[in-house]
Formats: sequence, structure tokens, C-alpha cells
Amino acid sequence: MALFQRRKSILSLSLMQQLSFMKRLATLLEANYSMKEALHVLKFNKTFHHVAETILARSVMGTHLIIF
Repeated sequence: MALFQRRKSILSLSLMQQLSFMKRLATLLEANYSMKEALHVLKFNKTFHHVAETILARSVMGTHLIIF
């Protein structure tokens, strides 16, 4: 249970933060950034750094992106 609580505190974003993340990601993708480039740009945002880093790492490893 402690692992779940730790993971939740690191990766959880409020609904408004999730919406903001997705809007910024969509804007970058619409501007013809690749997914990898867009996530690297989002890493510069302190709020989204860990989420973007996790998605990048999991895509390289080939693991799923479902984060609870």
C-alpha cells in the first residue's frame, strides 16, 4: 500500500492539471512536433516534468502507459 501511495503522490495531477497537460501536448503535436519532442518540451514545466519523463521512459521500454 505504501508503494501505491508514493506513486500516487508523484504522478497524480488534478483534473485541471491533466486538462492543461493534454492541451499543451495537443498544441505541440498540432505544431508538427513529434510525440518525443513534445514530451521533452513539457519536461521543462515543473508540474509536468515527472509525467512527461515517465511517458518517455515507458515508451522507450515498450511498457504500458496506464498510470493509476
